Amino acid sequence: MEDKNLKNTGRQWFGEYFNFNEKYTINFNFSNRVKTDPVRINARAIGRSETPTSLEIAHNESEVLSVPIGTQISSSIYVDEGESSGEFTSTDNIISIDVSYNKNGNSSAFAYLDYIQMQAKCELKYNGGQLVFSEPSSVGIGNVTKFNLTSNTNSLIVWDVTDPATISELEVDENLSFTSTTDSLKSYVIHDLNKTSYLNPVFDAKIENQNLHGHQPADLIIVTAPAFLNAAERLALIHAEQDEMTVNTVTTEQIYNEFSSGKQDLIAIRSYLRWLYDKSESDDYMPDNVLLFGDASFDYKGIGVADNRYSEQNFVPTFQSEYSFKLGPSYCTDDFIAFLDASEGAQETMSSDGMDIGVGRIVVQSISEAEAMVDKIVNYKSENSFGEWRTNICFVADDIDDDSWEFRLQENIDAIAQEIDTVYHNYNINKIYLDAYQQVSSSGGQRYPDARQAIVDNVNKGALIIHYYGHGGEVGWAEERVLELK
Repeated sequence: MEDKNLKNTGRQWFGEYFNFNEKYTINFNFSNRVKTDPVRINARAIGRSETPTSLEIAHNESEVLSVPIGTQISSSIYVDEGESSGEFTSTDNIISIDVSYNKNGNSSAFAYLDYIQMQAKCELKYNGGQLVFSEPSSVGIGNVTKFNLTSNTNSLIVWDVTDPATISELEVDENLSFTSTTDSLKSYVIHDLNKTSYLNPVFDAKIENQNLHGHQPADLIIVTAPAFLNAAERLALIHAEQDEMTVNTVTTEQIYNEFSSGKQDLIAIRSYLRWLYDKSESDDYMPDNVLLFGDASFDYKGIGVADNRYSEQNFVPTFQSEYSFKLGPSYCTDDFIAFLDASEGAQETMSSDGMDIGVGRIVVQSISEAEAMVDKIVNYKSENSFGEWRTNICFVADDIDDDSWEFRLQENIDAIAQEIDTVYHNYNINKIYLDAYQQVSSSGGQRYPDARQAIVDNVNKGALIIHYYGHGGEVGWAEERVLELK
């Protein structure tokens, strides 16, 4: 089970919940198990407690694994994690395990199970269908291993499918044996020679002919959810006619069909952009910007949408960090699809990789919102909207009282403001740094009423850009709530 994202951020989702006296029984079914060999088990869990706790796993009422969960938690780090592995013996083909939570006397503690993995050696008996297997004990430098099969048919075929791009057939002799190099862990599939065991593709849907690989690089690439295609095409026409831009408008569905075999995949969007990037004959022909037309969500698999816990928001996906336990280090970003050179885009290197294309997003969730946003852009580009607001840029910075590193909040945004003021003399720079305003206490906590009013005044007066740098989220800015949803 994987249905809980604890802080609505990051790629880690969890399953079974332990709080009071919850106990779960999980069965693992192994056919033709070699019962003289031990069973390997690995498990991971997360929990929140002021004292060390553990997840306890038992088989036939005997403990086989304990997963210790630490206490490295705070007001910002929601949970700690623990992982453990071990071995045990069993005479069962269906191995039943009981999972419980040892709170160590802390009544408020709770935990979630991430996964339990179990591995057991089984005899190579082929009884039809497709048999997929690996043998970890065969691995060794320079090893060549002989595998002996048992079957009710002598017509067997074995494939080495370790690398899906280079599948190879292995020869099966009259004794139903085959040999293979096993210097690394190999994966094999056994079929019957008459191919009656092959899996058959299932018809899903018919799609229209398309050829995104035939597209040429354009000034602007609009990637839109299918529901918003009409609005996106209207926006593309505006830029083509008024700005003399070349525009490619494609749907996420078209990209998935051509670059990820029809499955939702953020990398498919990046692959389409990189195709155009590599196709460019020179820097002058490279795409300049990509617009993502539609909102995104941390629930990119639609897990919470299926049971009505969350509304549908994932129209054009975004990158989610692996870390999921603290709002600071856990993040989403559209920058990922802009790293188009080889070996770029890994989470560990994104901060130093160079973006090769500008990225923007219109975060609409309905057709009416999409049409309204295009109407606004039409209005912004009309003569009726000309005015002083087009030359105003407002920078808002959070205060630096909470943590020692927070001086960067003002230092970094001030560097950006100074750069724009130096290079682009036609813009008026306005700075609203919270530490320049009086902080007052209220029933709801600390507030900056004058700074809040200054932000409202800038919005009402009009500004080309209002750039906030600091803590916050989609419902508000800063701990002092200088801007929030009503």
